[in-house]
Amino acid sequence: MVADRDVLRPLAVELPGLEVLAAWDRTARVWETETGEPLTGPLKHRSRVWKAAFSPDGQWIATGSQNGEVQLWDVGTGRRIGVPFQHERIIRSLEFSPDGKDLLTSSFDRFARIWPVRPASPGPESLVLRHRDAPEWDLDGRVVWSAAFSSDGQRLITGASSEAKIWDSGSGELVHLLALRGQHKMVRFNLDGSRVLSTSLPYGLRIWDLSNRPSPSVFAPVQNHFVSGAEFSPDVRGAWVASASLTGHEARVWNASDGTAASKPLPHEKVYRTRFSPGGEKLVTCSDDGTVKIWNWREQVGNPLLLTIDAHEWVENVMFSPDGSTVLTASRDGTARIWDGNTGEQIG
Repeated sequence: MVADRDVLRPLAVELPGLEVLAAWDRTARVWETETGEPLTGPLKHRSRVWKAAFSPDGQWIATGSQNGEVQLWDVGTGRRIGVPFQHERIIRSLEFSPDGKDLLTSSFDRFARIWPVRPASPGPESLVLRHRDAPEWDLDGRVVWSAAFSSDGQRLITGASSEAKIWDSGSGELVHLLALRGQHKMVRFNLDGSRVLSTSLPYGLRIWDLSNRPSPSVFAPVQNHFVSGAEFSPDVRGAWVASASLTGHEARVWNASDGTAASKPLPHEKVYRTRFSPGGEKLVTCSDDGTVKIWNWREQVGNPLLLTIDAHEWVENVMFSPDGSTVLTASRDGTARIWDGNTGEQIG
């Protein structure tokens, strides 16, 4: 178990075995989840740390702060790499390119930026991607809530108020404009880049089929709910989409091809996140009630619930291990824990 009484919340658990936690004292730290030991000392920042991301090889992390700074760190030594990159306002999202050579950031300042980080020393941004102008008083309208690369790194997507944009990551040319009401809280590609999912407030979940040119088709399986998390299944086409609803108190799986329901409602109080297992046959959900549930989401007749784990306070993030045998949870109580995915026993 990883624990720190001063921890604000977990920031990154994408890399199996490692987690980044941030504290109120303007520091972040990398922990080994299996041993519960810190891998780095405190990584000191000038303001509160909001986001973190691991490089694909796990050697670097990037952290984003409330003051708009983005800093690279060496995981092995805990040392800073270069000088901070700078946005004007709070960092909303961070993601390394699949080859680890670039860093994609988005901010409350209405911009997304691509920064070259390898092989040369980090330098000025290579691309600046801008969303629509909004008045200074319209804070939500000026936020680029989410930004992500496609799996081949050739395209990227950004989501802001009332629109999502797909760009050529090399030239910065706009490829698609996906217009929609609400704030695009999260936007993601499937593995082959043919589909996009978006979650927005207060309009729920959208699945976009980009193969229908020039106008992508869109399906809206969840409407008028606060969708707190969504993801494509791990197959190349992303045949299924799982969604978690805070206000609907359930998770559900949908056909990505037409937006119809592929599972029964999977009831869980205030579901915060949902993740597919590596093979896509199971689903795990976590809640602010402190529980984690594992589901056989394809079960249509009997009870699809396989296991309930009474984990810890407000489980904010959850993921399967690469082989699907264990589950990692991260909580606002300042701990990360590992559980046996078949018995629910805590093993780390």
